[in-house]
This record gives sequence, structure tokens and C-alpha cells, in this order.
Amino acid sequence: FNMKYFFLFFILSAFFFSCDSDDDINIDIQFRHFIDEEILALNNLVYTNQSGEIYSVQRLMYVLSDLRCHCKNGQILHIDNYKFVNLDDLNSLEIKNISLPSLCTSISFTFGFSNSQNTSNLYINEPNNFHNLMFWPDLIGGGYHYIKLEGKYFNSNQEEQFYNTHTGSFNGVDYSWDYTIDITETDYNLLYIDMNVNNFYNNPVYNFEEFGSGIMQNENAQQFIFNNLSDVFSIEIN
Repeated sequence: FNMKYFFLFFILSAFFFSCDSDDDINIDIQFRHFIDEEILALNNLVYTNQSGEIYSVQRLMYVLSDLRCHCKNGQILHIDNYKFVNLDDLNSLEIKNISLPSLCTSISFTFGFSNSQNTSNLYINEPNNFHNLMFWPDLIGGGYHYIKLEGKYFNSNQEEQFYNTHTGSFNGVDYSWDYTIDITETDYNLLYIDMNVNNFYNNPVYNFEEFGSGIMQNENAQQFIFNNLSDVFSIEIN
């Protein structure tokens, strides 16, 4: 009789100890936006880019596609085909209750869309007015914007001028950027994907006055922004 209970206890103990302690992990992802070390505040004409121009951000919306969590047990969790972040919509600044099979050790995503995911009218029925806000004209290649970043700056005569940093696949050239960012911490339930707006303009140094107010058809400006993308995004945990 005692041996029977001992055997049952042994089986149950073996089962519980064999379970992966990382099972049933839930995390949230939040999207934050900075000018270097300072949290971005819209409509403040106080920020300085690498060329020394003082500027503001009035509007910011962008796309991250193929958002994935790479887990410790080797599984890759596909979170979303794309995430549309729009600072005018607070609900777009987070993804809640992501259930992971084990600890997330890296995050991967594409800034914008690769060409295979970026054809005209592909997302015409998507929520949050995505199509109307982000379509890219067929005349210059079609598909969708990667980002709309707009505001004002002081030109060399100290006059307020409008700028927009609108990027996309200009005439079929893919200016998207693939990120894989490692996570070394092991104890967290909130993960931040952070954007440093100034890093769009840092190296090579981008000048609003030189490129003018609109760059959608400016191949040189599109290439400048593309060359700056490697350090725009980073990961923090809480």
C-alpha cells in the first residue's frame, strides 16, 4: 500500500520537474519614441538634428512588418504580419498579452515592408484607416509608406518651414530594413520597442533644407534615410 503511494508520488514529481519552467510566459510590447534621450513630445519646435537644425514632430506613423519573438526553446512566435504605429492612436502603441512558449531571447521585424509584401491595395480592407493613411502612389512604385514623419524646422533664415520624411519603395527599390535585436535579460513581462527619431538623420547627416519639404520622389533623400536605419530602433525591458 505504501509502495503504491510512493510510486504515484515519484511519477507526479518526475512530471512536474520535467516541465519547462519557462512555460506560459505572457508579455506586453509597448512602442516608445525618443529624440536621443528625451521622450518625444509632439508639436515642440525645440529638437536639434545632427545638421544643427531645430525641428518639431507633428505627425508620426509607421509600419513594422513580420514581427516575431524568437524563443529560448527554439520556437519562433509570429506576432503580426505588420504593426501600424500611429501616435494619433494610443491603442496602436502596445500589443498586449502575448503568450510565449518559452523565454523570448530576441525580437525580429522589418521597418516598412519588403517588396513581396508591398503591393498596391494589398491592405485595402485593414482597420484603423491604414490604406487611406499609408498608400504610396502607383506613379512612383505603388504599395505603402514605411513611415510618415512630419513637422516644422527653422531654415537658415530662421523662418519656420514644413518638412516631411515619407519613405517607401520608390520605383520598386526596397528601402526597408530588417532588424534582429537580442534580449539578454531573463526576468521581464514588458518589452519596449524604442525609436530614436534623431537617428533617421545622423550618419550620413541629413539636412531638411537641402532636401526640401517633400522627399517621396527624391531618390537621394530616400537613400540617405535608408543608410541611417541601422540604429533607429532598440529594445528595453521592464
